[in-house]
Parts: sequence; structure tokens; C-alpha cells
Amino acid sequence: MTKTLTLFVALLMFATINSNALDKKCATMDVYRNSISKDATILEKETQIENRIQEFINSKSATVQAGTILTIPVVIHIINNGQEVGVGPNITDEQAISQIEILNREFRLLNTDALDESHPFYYAQADCEIEFCLATTDPDGNPTSGITRFNSGGEFWSIAEFDSLIKPVTIWDRNQYMNMWCADFREGDENSQVDGWGTFPSETTDTTDGVVILYTNFGVNPEDPEYKSIVATHEVGHYLNLRHIWGDDECGDDLVDDTEPAFKSNEGCPEFPHNDFSECGTGEYGEMFMNYMDYSDAVCTVMFTTGQKERMQATLNTVRSGLINSNGCQVPAGVYDVNTSNDVLIVPNSNNGIFNLVVNISNNPSFKVEVVDMYGTFVKGFDVQSSITLVDCSELSSGVYFLKITGKNFNQSKKLYITK
Repeated sequence: MTKTLTLFVALLMFATINSNALDKKCATMDVYRNSISKDATILEKETQIENRIQEFINSKSATVQAGTILTIPVVIHIINNGQEVGVGPNITDEQAISQIEILNREFRLLNTDALDESHPFYYAQADCEIEFCLATTDPDGNPTSGITRFNSGGEFWSIAEFDSLIKPVTIWDRNQYMNMWCADFREGDENSQVDGWGTFPSETTDTTDGVVILYTNFGVNPEDPEYKSIVATHEVGHYLNLRHIWGDDECGDDLVDDTEPAFKSNEGCPEFPHNDFSECGTGEYGEMFMNYMDYSDAVCTVMFTTGQKERMQATLNTVRSGLINSNGCQVPAGVYDVNTSNDVLIVPNSNNGIFNLVVNISNNPSFKVEVVDMYGTFVKGFDVQSSITLVDCSELSSGVYFLKITGKNFNQSKKLYITK
């Protein structure tokens, strides 16, 4: 909820960091306050950025047309200590890819646990029309899987060590890629873990900008595949300039109009309505504890709001515009633009070369499919005569491929990840 508040003064209140007050769920604000303590010009930059964000939101001529999807190229850096792939923080490609799939579901409101029409906040939830793709082109223009591995020589890292030692030697151009790091890190002592943190646009540097996630919260954890983590969704929200829903203060300001005010962060899964008619000014439905930017348990956090969508889209069209104009996700010559609709599905998307190709197009009895590699080189072709076809590409090596599907008045490409 937005209140009349001088942003500069509000942020100045946070300039002093208490090293004993580290937030175990999210270290973003601790990192941010520490950045301010070292560089007070961040506050001025924050005010300038906020003015640009609000100007974009309020400008009808600049409003993003509904249905326009903003795509962010992502590079995932897997920081390890020399373990075999699949052991500890050296997660598999499949687990890394699953995080991209989770982000796309939750930012596009495709999550199966979204609010239904009977819920009072149903009409507040939004399809953010933001998507994420693993980079296909590296900063030098070479094909890439969008996943890197770095043997750091350390078992785990503190936040300060990670920002000063790991990020600078692994980061890709922050203006062209959203850098995500998957690692093991602690703060204070080896038993004190944080889930992750993201950098706000105002505190970005060429060597530290991005999102860091504890490896056990990255994607679908194979040791507990039913466990739901929204850590990356939450931290990417910060990266796209969202604040915690309680404004990091009692009845604070998150700079968004349509989120309900909150006294503080929530934990667990509160009973709805929660804190209705509170001193913060909530109405009969109380606080929006199911918002991704709260601290409620992942199983009951399911939504962004329209206001949060506007703020993130404004950020991508202003201070992070390099991301949506990047060539980081360009496809090889001759490949149709990759489509994220459900007209064509690869199930599972990340596989060992054997998968189901599902084509949900009526009045189209047959399709021609071509498999090309990241250079656009043809590697395999076959015909599809039914809506569900079991495809065997197990002879192909691990990597990223593109499926070109062509039918009557229809053509589409899908990205295929083969991991072995």
C-alpha cells in the first residue's frame, strides 16, 4: 500500500545495519542497508529511480500494452566446491532448469494454487506478463546453455565474501542478463543460513548485480520434490524493484497501491482474514499474506498484484531496459521465435532425450518437426500424426536444442533441454 511518505527520509531510516538482525528468510534488506552505509549516494539514486518508475506508471502513453510479454535472459551460475554434479550445491542442469519453469509459472499466474474466483483477492492477482529464458548466447556471442559451473574452492560463503569474491569473477553483463547464483552460504556462523537475496536497481554494480539463492531452495529439489520454495520468486521480485509487502517497518510502505497494509511480516499460513481492520488500516479482508513478497509459508503464497506487475514492468522499461532489449535469448537463424503458449508442450521439458510432444491444435492432423542445435544446424527430423507423440532423441548429447514444429497455417518453436 502506498502512503504519503518522503522516500528519501523513509530509506534513510534504514541506513544503519544491525549485524545481529539478519533476516533468516531474506537478506535483501540487510545487504541493501549495508550498501547504503558504504555509499550514501544510493539514496539519491533511489529517489531518481522512483521518480522514473512513477512517471512511467502514470504515463498513459508509456503504458505497456496488454499481452506484451517482457522476456528476461537468465544465466545461472552454480557455485560448488568440486563435488560431482548432483551432489550438494553442484546441482544438476535439470534442477537449474526447473527454477526457470517455476519463475515462469508464478510470474505468469499459471500456478495451480492461484486464488480462485471465490476469494476476495482474486481480482487483485495478476499475470505479470514477464517471462524468463535461459540464455542461448553468451556475452561473446557464442552459443550457451545458460548454465555455468564454478569451483570456488570453498565449502560455503558469507554474504560479504560472496559479493566480493564470487560474484565479480562469475558475473555476466548485468545490463544484458539477469545473473542468478546457486550456492551454499551462511552468515554469522556455519549453522546460520539465509535463503537468498536480490539487488535493487539502485544498488547495482557491474560486479554484484543479481539474485543469489541457497541451493536447497533452487528449483525442484530432487531430495524433496514435493517441497515448494518461492525464494527465487521473492528475490527476483526485489531485483525488479518490489519491496516487502509490510514496507520493512510497522505499517510501512511498499510503494504499491493495491497491496493491503501490514503491521509486519507474516509467518506460517495465517487464517483468512488475517489482521482485518487493523491499526495499519486494513479492511474487512485483512492483510495480503498470500503475496509472494511476504514471509508466509510457501504453500500459502501464490500471487503478485496488478500494482506490483506495473512496478516490475516499469522497472524493466526504464532502469533495467537492457534486459528486455538483450540478444541473450536469441534463437539460431532459421528457427521461429520460441513460443511459451500451451499450444505445443514438451513433457517433461528437461529430459534425457525421451519425451512426449503434445500438440494442442485442432483441425491440424499432421506436423513436421525438425530438431536443430544451438548453431541452427539440423540434427533430426520426424513427422507427428497425433496430439501426443512419444519422441526418442536419446542419441543426442546433453545440451539445448530447438524443435521447429510446422503444420497447416501453423509454425512454432520450442526449446528442448536434454540432460544426461
